[in-house]
Amino acid sequence: MIKNSLYILAFGCFMLASCINDESTEGNKAISVISLQTPLNSSYTLNQGDTLKISPTVLQSNGNQALTYEWEVDHKLVSNDATLVYPCKTSGNYSARLRLSNGQNIQIYEFGINVEYAYTKGVFLLAEKQQQDYPLIRTI
Repeated sequence: MIKNSLYILAFGCFMLASCINDESTEGNKAISVISLQTPLNSSYTLNQGDTLKISPTVLQSNGNQALTYEWEVDHKLVSNDATLVYPCKTSGNYSARLRLSNGQNIQIYEFGINVEYAYTKGVFLLAEKQQQDYPLIRTI
């Protein structure tokens, strides 16, 4: 009884293995790999009111395919253009990323943006009267 069961099991496995015939033609093409010619900086430091401009050069292996760009700052989509033009309105530290896709491959590059307030560094003066020579001195 056990011998017959083993013969039937072995015959069934042989039949299943012999039925597999892979005639697929897909999957033999090389995938296009995306990379940047010059890596992004790990962090960009700007003054409040300045505009950050990043224009990366993208390289692709195995042909040039249409690229899609997604620029995110502080987890919000800010642009789908090839060049990031981001006005730095509010001071602080922000996480940012570039997501590149060509339909076959996706690459994500992360970086930081440090926006400094104009008076973060330096001296701040107070005076009793407004000075003509120093228009930025605040009066009390």
